Amino acid sequence: MKYFSFLFILLINISVIVSSCKPDEPKIPNDDKTWDLPLNHSLKIGFSDTNMLFEKISKLAIGTKENPYVPNMIYYIDNLGNKMYDQYTILSTALFLQSNDSQYPYYYINIGGTGTPISVLSARGNKTWYIDWPKGTTDTLYADYYEDSKGPNACMCSFPLRELKLNGKPYLKKTNYDINGVYVFE
Repeated sequence: MKYFSFLFILLINISVIVSSCKPDEPKIPNDDKTWDLPLNHSLKIGFSDTNMLFEKISKLAIGTKENPYVPNMIYYIDNLGNKMYDQYTILSTALFLQSNDSQYPYYYINIGGTGTPISVLSARGNKTWYIDWPKGTTDTLYADYYEDSKGPNACMCSFPLRELKLNGKPYLKKTNYDINGVYVFE
């Protein structure tokens, strides 16, 4: 009888624990709950004409496993007037490309793949970035990200992109390379 009482109490406790471990309810947009959304870590930009890209940067700068980064190329100006360079710019080939689909630029620049993402810095006020191309020209990149902890949004991330312009012109198209895409400029 003693074992029966112990077993009965144990089963009641397990039943209480199991009934209290219900899965979370689905999150409804615009409710008071926050989403567990990942950061938007990087911004990928490409050009509709690859020759235009290589007029700005040498093809030799394409990242490799041993040396993936193009240092001191993209920066914003902080509140004190200092140039704050992105340490993680990568010129990359789109190795996923299996055909001559013109939707995808074969080469693209990946800005802020690690470290403090451009999306976070933009949402906190640094929306204008400058691209100091190695061949001597400078372009202005306006990237307007905002913080969204409620979701859902198009990128399913906590810092979606609201507006993107290069030298005052919007991008032509966004590819579906990944959920954040590659933004293609003329």
